[in-house]
Amino acid sequence: MTATATQLIALALGLAGAVGWGAVATSAAPVRRVSWWGVVALAAVATLAASAMVGLLWARHWEFAADRVLTSAPLSVAALVWFGVSAAQDLRAGRPASTSTRVAAWAGVFAAAAGVFVPFVLGAPLSVWSVAAVLVAVVGATAIAALVLAKTRARRPLGTVAAVAGAVVVIATGLALAADAAPGPLSAAHGHDSGVAQGIPGGGPTVSVMELREGSAREPDVAVTLQAQQSRIHLPSGAELTAWTYGDLGGPALEATVGDLVEVTLENRDIAEGVTVHWHGYPVANGEDGVAGVTQDSVAPGDSFTYRFTATQPGTYWYHTHQKSSVGVVRGLYGTLVVHPAGAERSGVDVTIPLHTFAGRLVIGQTDQRMLRTVAPGTDVRLRLINTDQLTHVVTVTGTPLRVLAIDGTDLSEPGDLDDVTLRIPAGGRYDVGFSMPDTGVRVTDAASRSAAVALVSRAGQDPPEAAAAGPAFDPVAYGRGELPAWAAEPFDVRRTMVLDRLPRVTMDGPAYAYTVDGRVYPHIAPTVVSEGDTVEVTIVNRGLEVHPMHPHGHRVLVLEVDGRAPAAPLWLDSFDVGPGQVWRVALVADNPGIWMDHCHNLEHAALGMVTHLAYRGVVSPFEHGGTPGNDAE
Repeated sequence: MTATATQLIALALGLAGAVGWGAVATSAAPVRRVSWWGVVALAAVATLAASAMVGLLWARHWEFAADRVLTSAPLSVAALVWFGVSAAQDLRAGRPASTSTRVAAWAGVFAAAAGVFVPFVLGAPLSVWSVAAVLVAVVGATAIAALVLAKTRARRPLGTVAAVAGAVVVIATGLALAADAAPGPLSAAHGHDSGVAQGIPGGGPTVSVMELREGSAREPDVAVTLQAQQSRIHLPSGAELTAWTYGDLGGPALEATVGDLVEVTLENRDIAEGVTVHWHGYPVANGEDGVAGVTQDSVAPGDSFTYRFTATQPGTYWYHTHQKSSVGVVRGLYGTLVVHPAGAERSGVDVTIPLHTFAGRLVIGQTDQRMLRTVAPGTDVRLRLINTDQLTHVVTVTGTPLRVLAIDGTDLSEPGDLDDVTLRIPAGGRYDVGFSMPDTGVRVTDAASRSAAVALVSRAGQDPPEAAAAGPAFDPVAYGRGELPAWAAEPFDVRRTMVLDRLPRVTMDGPAYAYTVDGRVYPHIAPTVVSEGDTVEVTIVNRGLEVHPMHPHGHRVLVLEVDGRAPAAPLWLDSFDVGPGQVWRVALVADNPGIWMDHCHNLEHAALGMVTHLAYRGVVSPFEHGGTPGNDAE
């Protein structure tokens, strides 16, 4: 049973327990009546079963159950024991349900309600104040119920008890949420006139992100100007898009070779919201990372900003704005970046294919129809599939066995042939697939469209094979062969657990059903604090019901485990889907000083709070969210 299913069952049992104990508490039936004990049995079974579900969640991972283990679960069991002892005494004495028995039933109601309320409002991990607030709420509500029952001697004082107990719960909840919303370490700089720079003091000299830029002053090997502008795009289908672009739809496509110095000048022609360029997955210096409010100010209309970096790592990458990215990327401010190995002979066919959806219409490259290429049989083909969207793309290659050569820019170790598999590419992720061109052609399809596809044919006039039905999902954890680096088996210098969830919180835009990390929203989420050279282990627990494609800036992570499964070969990623109920354990080497975003690349989730940072000691930033430039990374 998955953790998500267990969570939902625990919720249903909690609701059943609350209703059952409520029925017992308000029943006028004598203790000796069989029907009364039937309701008691149902409430008791629901309570015990809910506690068992919490135990199963605990066995899965502590963070799935911590909130209830510390609050509602022991309270529910205590209420059940209290009720059982008191009801047994009533039965032996041959008397109606005593005040003690009825109060115990009300305690069961409040405890069961807490078991529903806590995971969907407070979340995990809980602060000491939150735990105390829940305990005070349940015990206080129970005490009020006892007082009302003792004073009124009524058999059904439901309205009075519910009203007063509800007030206690609301007050306690407010205290708990206030405690959990306390500012985190990175929020001190939010206030343009504070004079305090964002960052984590290191106890010694500090360095600004403005100093962490490309150090080479030589002439660039690759020089490109990107002009951010509003555009009207006419697609091959006849549809017209109102887009924001860097001059071309899905481009310009940038290419470099390892060792090249790349210089990109960004000019904002008319994007009033401002723009930047973030190099997704590429290990640039921190000052070149392009995150508004962290590494630079947003580039306003009429202004420009120049990025420089040395191409140090081959592979498939992309770039996009990181100013209001949940709007700008969706509207088309993205492009591709391919870095070729130095000295490698380029042969065969190499095609870069960004996948992007505009208002429900899939565009592959620059077309919403079939992209046709003629390729001679026997030619080695490399397709670089780039998901520039916010959701997972499901891609099928029909007509040939294939190998997944690289994921997120890193070559895989000993990739084997695959037949009839479905590739699930996370938001922001890249899959390089390779094959030898067959005589009969190849078709590449995406589940997001019936018309957009890539068709490779061996001769003019040939029809590629029809798209095959979706096969089993490719599992990168079980693919390839190889050993993890030695440092991954040694004790880590820094260890952190991040809990992903969806909870009601107050974001920078006001109250929202937000996406949280450790129960908090940006900018109140504590960063992962490191020193240069540290090895870092991060455990990511998804308590929510949605996929979160997590993306750390400036670093790639080595996957250690996914739900307890270790990869068959080293698997380095910078964009990976943490599914509902999943637990990922990943590691990285802190080898790129700076203040780096680490966020969900479903950019709407990020805009609603799911953003934290990897922060190096001694690195500070003069930039801030908001201010005159209107910085807003997500």
